[in-house]
Amino acid sequence: CDDSDATITTSVIDDGDCDGVLTASDCDDADPELWASSIDLDCDGVLDVEILSAGASHSCGIDTSGSVQCWGWDEYCQSTPPSGMFTSLSLGYDHSCGIDTSGSVQCWGLDDDGQSTPPSGTFTSLSLGVSHSCGIDTSGLVQCWGLDEYGWLTPPSGMFTFLSSGDGYSCGIDTSGSIQCWGFSEWGGQHHTLYGQPWSFVPGTFNAISIGYDHGCGIDTSGSVQCWLSDMFGQSTPPSGTFNAITSGTHHSCGIDTSGSVQCWGTAFGDLTNSPSGTFRSISTGTGHSCGIDSSGTVQCWGDDYYGESTAPTNFRAGINGH
Repeated sequence: CDDSDATITTSVIDDGDCDGVLTASDCDDADPELWASSIDLDCDGVLDVEILSAGASHSCGIDTSGSVQCWGWDEYCQSTPPSGMFTSLSLGYDHSCGIDTSGSVQCWGLDDDGQSTPPSGTFTSLSLGVSHSCGIDTSGLVQCWGLDEYGWLTPPSGMFTFLSSGDGYSCGIDTSGSIQCWGFSEWGGQHHTLYGQPWSFVPGTFNAISIGYDHGCGIDTSGSVQCWLSDMFGQSTPPSGTFNAITSGTHHSCGIDTSGSVQCWGTAFGDLTNSPSGTFRSISTGTGHSCGIDSSGTVQCWGDDYYGESTAPTNFRAGINGH
């Protein structure tokens, strides 16, 4: 905690009100005992830094000590995280990455295409695809590493505030609020072979986005969800209302609305769209499962559990430097 210098607002390692949320401007000062689950750095109502992530068949979360715990498939050691304290993480298909308290990226799991060999430097957020990874560094620029097909590793220039990587392409929200994407997409009649040339077919300004396998969704500045590309299973037909968080999986998406309830749409095996009741503060979808952090800090997962990806460790509590 840094209450002796409560004016500090720029570093994610500051906990101005000692509630376990690592920023002095975390927008929840009305409830200083609230368990941390995600961080709203810019106070826009959208959760910016994730401490829970679902991959293809594994899941990881940051516990209240700052350590990463993972569960599920571990064939490539993607569920065997390094020691140390972390502030953010993201999972891909067979690999995982996290930002440690120094701001450096550490990755573990499959590295056949260099997707688990991050660049040096300090980062504020990460998003992993299948064979490539991307992050926003502390200057606001996007850096990507791993397999370089279809321009996956050539993001547009300029500064970004939000980032999401999917199966074949990535998208970011630039400082104007516009979505820019790079890579290749063949879904929903949209064919883009870009080789690093940025593109966007989503009008408007956005606070958050999430790229899935065959579709993507975003929360626009009004709080409404917009989705694009394939809608074969209804995955691009979101419900009405306003949302604070969004996540897209294979053929489905889920969001946390402003009441804290989880809503899902699309289709998936394992009752993925049969979302749990209660209020939630964070959510992440994988290939066949989803996990969320409820208002008590407890992780709940649902959907496929063949590899144990929906069975969080007993007594696991999610949060950063919690009490």
